[in-house]
Amino acid sequence: MPMTVQTIPDQWYEELGPGVRRLSPPGVDFKWIDLVASATTDAVIDEHARALGLPPEFFDSLHERGFESGRRRFAESTLLRLELPAEVLTETDEDYDLIIAFSESTMLTLRHGNLGVIETACDAIAQSGSEARTPLGTACELMDEFLDRVPPTIRRIAKVLDGTELDRANARSGRIEKINQIRQVLLRIDRHLDPVQTMLQRCIVDFSTGANPRDLAALRGLQERTGWIEHRIDGQLERARILSEQDHIRAMDEMSGSMYRLSWIATIFLPLTFITGLLGINVKGIPFADDSGAFWMVCGILGLIALGTMIILVLFIQLGRSHQKIRLHDEQDAAATIRKTPK
Repeated sequence: MPMTVQTIPDQWYEELGPGVRRLSPPGVDFKWIDLVASATTDAVIDEHARALGLPPEFFDSLHERGFESGRRRFAESTLLRLELPAEVLTETDEDYDLIIAFSESTMLTLRHGNLGVIETACDAIAQSGSEARTPLGTACELMDEFLDRVPPTIRRIAKVLDGTELDRANARSGRIEKINQIRQVLLRIDRHLDPVQTMLQRCIVDFSTGANPRDLAALRGLQERTGWIEHRIDGQLERARILSEQDHIRAMDEMSGSMYRLSWIATIFLPLTFITGLLGINVKGIPFADDSGAFWMVCGILGLIALGTMIILVLFIQLGRSHQKIRLHDEQDAAATIRKTPK
């Protein structure tokens, strides 16, 4: 479902043209140009990038859409790309990517799709009360807002898994299909999160000497947050795996029960089938061929055989249960002995 995008106060931005804004929220005193790709052209994007002093080596990256987060660095300028497909987002029906290109005193943001990242970042910067935000610190705020769009999908998946775990009445095929779909979404999130982690690691290395401590702490915090999100993804993947294994075990139990019942039937009827086949052969000299009461005698013999077979099966089953109870009792006694043993 498309989301309602937060707006920012009029005094925080200046419209420079269709899809082009100059942003100046409280705490930002550098030049920040924000562009919407769908409302502008490549020529306008290049014009503003050139005016901000971004290197021409970045221009191709500003126009491509590869849905793979990454980082480029040239001289004193850095370009960061943050991307997520619509399949892993709950707030929009379209793919989203955000490009952040900045130097020491300028910044350009270019976005495809709309998740309200720019607007919520501006609000967070203003709420922080800081009066000396650097472009790197602002980029960290934007990345933090970008990462905020991932946990809602994980929470939605957790609720679906909760319902799947509690709902045992549905057909197993439907449950298995739903769990497989959940696994695909989780793996897709993890695949798009890995490049973000790599990008943050490289940024920490890049800015480890020149950046101020607050910006470095923000980068490390973002790295820790991506690790936390990945940990949550791994947890939900483990839940999906366990649910899938439980369905598999139940299917195997049902199959074992069916084979058990079939074994009972076969054990009872195989001897009877053998005897009736033996007595039904069409050869001379078959026993009781001329006896008028042979039919009832054979039926009685078959009944005795069937009854004897059933009695033997019941005895074997009872014997197996007795051994199982004895083994369980021994295990409980051993566990109680271990608990009572002083450490």
